[in-house]
Amino acid sequence: PDSLLEAERDLRIDIPYYKKLLYEETEKTDGQDSSLIAGWKEKIFEKEEALRQMAEYLAETYPEYHQLKFQTYRASVADIRERLLERNDLMVEYFWGDSSLLVLAIDQKEIRFQQIDAVGELESQLLELRQLLNDRSLVLNQGNSENHWQTLTELSYQLYEKLLAPVIGGKDYEQLLIIPDGLLSTLPFDLLLEEAAGSTV
Repeated sequence: PDSLLEAERDLRIDIPYYKKLLYEETEKTDGQDSSLIAGWKEKIFEKEEALRQMAEYLAETYPEYHQLKFQTYRASVADIRERLLERNDLMVEYFWGDSSLLVLAIDQKEIRFQQIDAVGELESQLLELRQLLNDRSLVLNQGNSENHWQTLTELSYQLYEKLLAPVIGGKDYEQLLIIPDGLLSTLPFDLLLEEAAGSTV
């Protein structure tokens, strides 16, 4: 059901968000707020427990979906090229780690690896983009929508430069097959801009 998928997606967003808050508070050299630290830890435990219970519920109620979602299949590069990629396609897979984002790119000629550090900054950009996309004034063209559009387009371009430009490398691919991980699972990649835009769309 869509409601379960949305709840799972929200949990997968909330957990790294609270871990980020916890990390920032514990990294303070002075003035750490012990009540905040305890609160973030409790939130993380609650969210992770809710995610675990949801996985159990899916396994019991929708076993075929659960098996499809969590089963492991090891495909070789040759399999990927033969089954998924046409002559001028690119597959990009992301692996979200604690301190960096690893990127694997495969086309018909080569394999490329990239490492993106400072995932804390990336998390902040993704969360800000999500807040903007959920802002009704952007859709209704009310209030400070022009400023919001400018911020939205700037973020879309910055994320393209960070996530896709390094692996595309200026090549003109016909199709991208993107396999996200972590917070990137909530990112509409079609929204990313290859070039910087003005304040209006």
